[in-house]
Amino acid sequence: MGLLFLTAVISVLSGILYWIHRKQYKFAEKWPTVEPVFPLVGNTLKVVGKNDVERFEIVKRTFEACDRITKAWAGPKLFLLTSHPDLIQQLLNSPDCLEKPFLYKFAGFGKGLFTAKYHFWKGLRKRLNGTFNQQVVNGFVPLFVKCAEKMVAGLDKYVDGATVNVHKYTEIVFLEMACSTTLGGDIFERPGKHEFAVGLDLAFKGASKRMISPYLYPDAVYRLTSYCTELKNARKVVVDFFLK
Repeated sequence: MGLLFLTAVISVLSGILYWIHRKQYKFAEKWPTVEPVFPLVGNTLKVVGKNDVERFEIVKRTFEACDRITKAWAGPKLFLLTSHPDLIQQLLNSPDCLEKPFLYKFAGFGKGLFTAKYHFWKGLRKRLNGTFNQQVVNGFVPLFVKCAEKMVAGLDKYVDGATVNVHKYTEIVFLEMACSTTLGGDIFERPGKHEFAVGLDLAFKGASKRMISPYLYPDAVYRLTSYCTELKNARKVVVDFFLK
């Protein structure tokens, strides 16, 4: 009798949750869905058992096949995908799209601008828009040129046609530009710049890996993996560098 009652309660609760879920995402019914999609797990099985390169290729092909908007499911979580430039521009400029999805918290940088929630980010966004207007950006052009020239000089050793990992150089030049324009001064003249660059790269790689691995979304599961420890260590290096 008790087992029958428990089964009935679970069935009713499951039905209520299913109804709430359908009602919440009813607006997305008109858009095509990434296939195959399965109950409860959604499209998660597409990336299970794949290495990082294979997962990246799956995500890449999914966006390439996307006409305007396509929906994907990571378990019960809905994702709306688009690679259409006009739609992306509308989303980035829309005041209704300021709340950042839960994926941003995977980087683990607390309450900074990168992960700031809606109520905090809304006011700061207006101030930042004026900070990086066209006139200000034009003033940074000499700095961008200097950073680019430094990168090209580093690539001179490969003029004979040797294989080169371009990411290694573009990563550094991007960090130099971003940090110098936002923090002021040549941040890469500080001691520990190499450790900082490596730590930041590992931190964002760790966050990206979790983003494309839905089975790592639950914190209880993620904390049991070595990825969690690696991300914490990398994040500490980055934070310590900025606190110097």
